[in-house]
Amino acid sequence: MEKITGIIIRTVKYSENDEILTVLTNEKGKISARARGSKKTTSKIGSGIGFLCYSEFVVSGGPDMYYINQCTPIKNFFNAGAEIEHLSLATYLGQLTAELITDGDEHKEALALFLNTLYVMTQTDKDLKVIKAAFELRIMSIEGFL
Repeated sequence: MEKITGIIIRTVKYSENDEILTVLTNEKGKISARARGSKKTTSKIGSGIGFLCYSEFVVSGGPDMYYINQCTPIKNFFNAGAEIEHLSLATYLGQLTAELITDGDEHKEALALFLNTLYVMTQTDKDLKVIKAAFELRIMSIEGFL
């Protein structure tokens, strides 16, 4: 078992009580992790595995599939979904990041960019079009497409 920190950029329902999460981590880059029992009302990890939740995870397994054993939320960006435009942009940025980032490689710059972008979206009144354009240019640059 090991501790990692990361933000959840995609969630997919796996079974009645489980989810498969795409997590952009500081230590391992983009990983897939199964959250067993996360949909149960008695789940101890439910608070830290929501979309756009930056958390500290205790995981096992890997490298194809990790299993989340414990989770402690650090920062929730749930208020990014307070308005439909913000939620749409946050979802788009998560999908773009998930597609561009390769599995398993270290992507500290991409994680910092994603977190900073969410912070700007939720804490300032900057134009969302400018935020979107700046994020797209930076993530493409980080991943070597420019």
